[in-house]
Amino acid sequence: MEQQITFYSDIQKDVRTFLKDVLLIYTPKPKKELIDKEFDIKGKKVKLFDKNGRPVYHDLRIYKKDWWENQNYDYYSSIKKMKPVLIDKGIVVDDEPKEKWVQPLLLTWQQELVIEAYQRALDTFDKPWKEEYTKIRQISVVSGHGIGKSSISAMISLHFILTKQKCNIGATANTADQLEDVFMKEIWKWREERMPWFFAQNLNQIQGRLQVYENVENKKIDNTWFLRARVARPEKPEALSGIHSDNVLLYVDEASGVADSIYENIGGALTAPNWIMIMTSNPTRTEGYFYDSQKDGSEWTKLKFDSEESPIVSKSMVERYEKEYDGRNTDQFRIRVKGLFPSSAEMDDKGWIPAFSNVDIHFESDDKTKILRNVILGVDPAGTGKDRSIITARDNYYMKKVLDETTSTPRTLARKIEMVRDAYNVLDHNIGIDAFGIGAVVENEYKAKNWGESIRSILADKPREDTKDKFVSFKDELWWNFRQWLINGGVILTNNQREWMREFEKIKFKRDLKGRIKFMGKVDFKKEYGFSPDLTESAIYSFFRLEAEPEPTETQTMEDYEINDLIWAQHNNDNSSI
Repeated sequence: MEQQITFYSDIQKDVRTFLKDVLLIYTPKPKKELIDKEFDIKGKKVKLFDKNGRPVYHDLRIYKKDWWENQNYDYYSSIKKMKPVLIDKGIVVDDEPKEKWVQPLLLTWQQELVIEAYQRALDTFDKPWKEEYTKIRQISVVSGHGIGKSSISAMISLHFILTKQKCNIGATANTADQLEDVFMKEIWKWREERMPWFFAQNLNQIQGRLQVYENVENKKIDNTWFLRARVARPEKPEALSGIHSDNVLLYVDEASGVADSIYENIGGALTAPNWIMIMTSNPTRTEGYFYDSQKDGSEWTKLKFDSEESPIVSKSMVERYEKEYDGRNTDQFRIRVKGLFPSSAEMDDKGWIPAFSNVDIHFESDDKTKILRNVILGVDPAGTGKDRSIITARDNYYMKKVLDETTSTPRTLARKIEMVRDAYNVLDHNIGIDAFGIGAVVENEYKAKNWGESIRSILADKPREDTKDKFVSFKDELWWNFRQWLINGGVILTNNQREWMREFEKIKFKRDLKGRIKFMGKVDFKKEYGFSPDLTESAIYSFFRLEAEPEPTETQTMEDYEINDLIWAQHNNDNSSI
């Protein structure tokens, strides 16, 4: 009996004992020459690891992969081939004898640092309060994909709920999928696959409280001891409110995508005697609560991990990401692999980043000697207001403005589109026009004059299905296509570079709560700068497809265009499809 009490006391105080003796998960060993030795760091003699191999330097960010043994993909792959260990024998469940065999696992060096940060926070529990405890108990982890963030957060949550009596755990994320299919799935996986029956029984007593639900008061359970997982919705910012216990753990998954209004409701939970707050995320946004937590000088224990330095991320996976994210120098690769925030050297205080500041834009004089072939037209229509109606023509290599007028009617603009079409030998389906407002009327005028032939009226307010995880709207994708065309060497033919640069210098983008790209809209642009970006807006509508298409040989559906042609649906007054 005394041994059982001592054992339980050990796992309460030490999360590593819990992992080893309950879940059969071991911590990695530091290299022998670093254990219990002093080194000169920033002019001071300090230890990196104590005699038991525990990291002891105050700033966990200095630790490196090669300070531990066997931190490589081949070694961790070999662990999966080890023989399972019998952890339960002769247990009777539902009148049936059961055995549980578990394969030993090894934490990575990155997961070990998260465990160390959590352990340091636990070590402050039930002690007189000190100001430095705030930084110890607030843990912010930014990383790329695949390093095991969800697994380690589930292990920590299981340790906390099993060892901290009548604790409250509040977990949240920006999507239900992230909570149910990732975080809670990890919770149940460790319980079902690895936990000895004695502990599983204890967890069964509170498993009714380990659920994803919106309101704990609506459940017929003891609401003094629970893990509550709620989706963080900006319109319902109570995801982390209502947490009241002497022992509190707050966990925010994909924290960069959680609205700031959610964090404004956590004040009450952080007045408990014993509390810990952990945030983990890909670094999708250069603004907000999570971004601020990673700044130098913040009151947070900060950890930053690169997927390429994880021994459980294969080289082939990194190569796949490199291909998927269009190379290593893109923001997507920085975010999803390197664990780095998007480039933000020129970011303003609202999170907007100049879209073309680091793009080498090529101009050549429009001396009429360059012949455009296989042309696509982009049309940004305007009525009788202050904005201009502009038509831009381009092929794979060159772009030029071919019409610019301050006053247009739908009928006169439709006629001028015809004139430009004939001058550049453009097929009707290679003409793109903004479908909103006057654009739809212009299209109808064009169709009436051209025996039913129609230009491509572009509905750009919603994303395409194929790219909805990357862009907030199709218009944002058009902007990005234009930017990429310039990066790839596209040339603008003009005798007035300043006209173009006036707009390029002010066009901005940011990332939304889901990490998707969003460009500043025309209305906000006009409010901030006092003019409309009509010239570049006309240019982006020529990127509804990447290159000119020949005359279609058969009728195509909207799905054909979405999948094959990067084209958006035709918009008619009767809302008919292509």
